[in-house]
Amino acid sequence: MSVDGGNFPPYTNWADAATSIQPAIEAALPGDTVVVSNGVYDTGEVDSDTNGTSRIAVTNAITVQSLNGPAVTTLRGELDIPFVRCAYVGPGSRLVGFTLSGGYADLTGSGQPRISGGGVLCEGGIVSNCYVAKNSAQYGGGVFCYLGGTIANSVIVSNFCNVNGGGVYCYNGGTLLNCTIATNRANGLGNGVLCDSRAAITNTILYLNGRTNWHNLYTFGSNIIYHSDCTWPSVPGTNNITNNPSFINATAGDFRLQLGSPCIDRGTNQAWMGGALDADGNPRIMNGVVDRGAYEYLYYAITSTAGVNGAIAPSGTLTVARMSGTNFTITAAPNHHVSNVVVDTVDVGPTNAYTFAGITNSHTIQAFFTIDTYTVVVDTAYGTAVPVGTNIYAYSTTVECAIVDSPVPAGTTQYACRGWTGSGSVPSNGLATNVSFTVTNNSALTWEWQTNYWLNTTADSNGDVAVTSAWFQAETNVTVTGVPS
Repeated sequence: MSVDGGNFPPYTNWADAATSIQPAIEAALPGDTVVVSNGVYDTGEVDSDTNGTSRIAVTNAITVQSLNGPAVTTLRGELDIPFVRCAYVGPGSRLVGFTLSGGYADLTGSGQPRISGGGVLCEGGIVSNCYVAKNSAQYGGGVFCYLGGTIANSVIVSNFCNVNGGGVYCYNGGTLLNCTIATNRANGLGNGVLCDSRAAITNTILYLNGRTNWHNLYTFGSNIIYHSDCTWPSVPGTNNITNNPSFINATAGDFRLQLGSPCIDRGTNQAWMGGALDADGNPRIMNGVVDRGAYEYLYYAITSTAGVNGAIAPSGTLTVARMSGTNFTITAAPNHHVSNVVVDTVDVGPTNAYTFAGITNSHTIQAFFTIDTYTVVVDTAYGTAVPVGTNIYAYSTTVECAIVDSPVPAGTTQYACRGWTGSGSVPSNGLATNVSFTVTNNSALTWEWQTNYWLNTTADSNGDVAVTSAWFQAETNVTVTGVPS
């Protein structure tokens, strides 16, 4: 169903979709689903002497479901006579994913059930994932379960009734599953919920209804079952609590749970929850155990990975609660360092720790590592050194250093390499013109040189000298002896 549809029966595609909801309902067969597009639906009426007037009436065992949820799909009732409630849901029928607001059951008439259920009159059907707010009736301002009916994963707030059951009235039957019922009022009994018999309330939060929880819940009759509920005052049954549920901001209408709420992961899992969604459209079970109330507290996945030669902790996929924080430690392997951390595809740079705080989304974090590098500074006063100057090498690299042209002549002067001195990874000294070492830290090598001078000795024909011409180291004493013929 879409306001932009072509309105051609039997309304089986968007081009031919009905432009109002009730004709699509009436064209459907048992087991069919009517899908309703975004919009506020506040026209059309279905009258019944017994049930009163409803904006829509689902009576043929079908499902009427919004396309995109209650945030963008509203059924709105009407105060003016004949008083229009938002919806009637009959046996075997389902209403899923709507806001039901501004609905009024007959405020001046008499007789059940026409005077009850301003938001929805549920007679043996199922209402789920709905937001029921600001409706009025004589009984069951928001919801009236009549002779049965189930309300699941729904938020029922700020409704009013003239008599009993401000939020919900379960009349001779009715089941509430994972609902949040708050800030409703009744002039009579049961500001939040009134049950007269054969009702079951499970995983439901009943709080802040009426004046400081006065007549928050009222029951009479028999066979009323409470299980895993959060309500005040206390109720019989198992796993029920009276703690404040810790809504995020009830005054502002946000009835989701705060971190640390006693309702988080404290409900009771049931078979129907597999694949089910909460009132926000999130998985009904987020952390192994269902929460109490309509909203599942959100958990997010943080996936951490590390490249080679290092680690990140914790690693893998970590499940974290909304608004919580978590720390990651990044550790490089020996002789390596963190070269970059990437969070959600954005470079953070090299760091050994990263913290996510106030988490509201899933994230990824990746750590990358590089082998450590060191400088080797080679200095020489003469000749050709290979390598020379400042050089960068990765850890554990084997470096070969040499002087390739010793001695170096300069006229009658000569410079000869006499070895080296070193520090760091370089041996402290040596006498050769080459040296090999493995880099493990910053290092320096200085080639050492000696200066030689050419001594030219000659004699005339009448004698000789005892020392032939040769290179001699500077500062060396040389004795030259003449030998006559």
